[in-house]
This record gives sequence, structure tokens and C-alpha cells, in this order.
Amino acid sequence: DLKAKILRDALEAACDEHHKRRCGGRFLAVELGTYCGYSAVAIGRALRDRFSRPGAPAPRDAPARLYSFEADGKHARRAREIVSLAGLDDWVTVRESADVRDVVGTIRRREGRSDDEAGGPSGDAKIGFLFLDHDKDLYLSDLRAIETSGLLREGSVVVADNVLWAYIETYVEYVRSRAKQNVLETETVECPVEY
Repeated sequence: DLKAKILRDALEAACDEHHKRRCGGRFLAVELGTYCGYSAVAIGRALRDRFSRPGAPAPRDAPARLYSFEADGKHARRAREIVSLAGLDDWVTVRESADVRDVVGTIRRREGRSDDEAGGPSGDAKIGFLFLDHDKDLYLSDLRAIETSGLLREGSVVVADNVLWAYIETYVEYVRSRAKQNVLETETVECPVEY
């Protein structure tokens, strides 16, 4: 499946950056927009495959974790069930929320970090992989809020689904302008229309 391959490849690149930069702490992935859990399972499996030893029991405190956020309670509950059926409870946490402030707060609380006087996160809690697949009107504002929070680090990988299909021009323009400033690199992967 093309979407799962794109996610796996991008996640591998993010994990490689995490390792290359000798980032401390757990590798963190965040998904905005869980829906039924398809991408959460794909990302969770990729994390498990990358960070666990073959044949070893699930680690008590996994070295990587996906936090997946879903606005709709019914979808969040169903996604939790699917993640559990896939045996990924140690690797994936599904939360019901549509508020990017909750995303930032959850990462800081769950990963044992607090704000320093400068307003950024202290310690090494940084998002290595961010997947945007929620309300398309929120892609840009949520990305900027996460950037401003200081939770993205140099080398973080951001994947945004359906930006061409949904005509999310403000997001695309923002990312391209940041690329021209040499702040980031961007790549557009054209895929068949979904569904």
C-alpha cells in the first residue's frame, strides 16, 4: 500500500536522523488525525520493527512511541481497539483531542518535561516525526504552533497528507517559502486520489 510505504520511508528517515544526531530520550512520533487507526498501526508497527529486538518481549518502557490525536471520540475509541488488536499498546497512545495545545501539553507531561523560563521545552522531549492527517484547515496553524512550542528539532520529519488533493495552498506556500529560506527541505509525493 502506497500510503503505508510513504509513512514507513519518512519514519525511517526520521529515525536515522534521531540516531545520527544522537538525540537523547525516546523517539517521539505524533499523528494528528487518527480516524480508524490505519496510519497509527502502520507507524506503530514500523516503530516496533525498528526499535525492538527480534523475539524479545515488548519493552516495559518502549524506546519509541506514537501519540495519535483524534477529534472524534467514537473514532478514537475504535482506533484504540484496533491498535490493541494489532498488539501495539506499548508503542501507540491514542488520545481524543482536536486542540494543538493538548498535543503540546501531552508530549511535555507524558515525556516528563516542563517549560523552562524561555518558554520552550526543557530536556530532550522533541518530536522526531509529525504526521498531519486531520482537519485540512488546521494544517498550517497546528504546524506553526508545534514549531513555536519548540517540540520540533533539527532533522524532524513532517508528513502532510492530501495537501494537493485538498488544495491546502497556504500550507504548501508556507513550507515552500521556508525551504527557500533554507530552514527546511520539502518533497511532494503525488499519489492517486484517495478512496
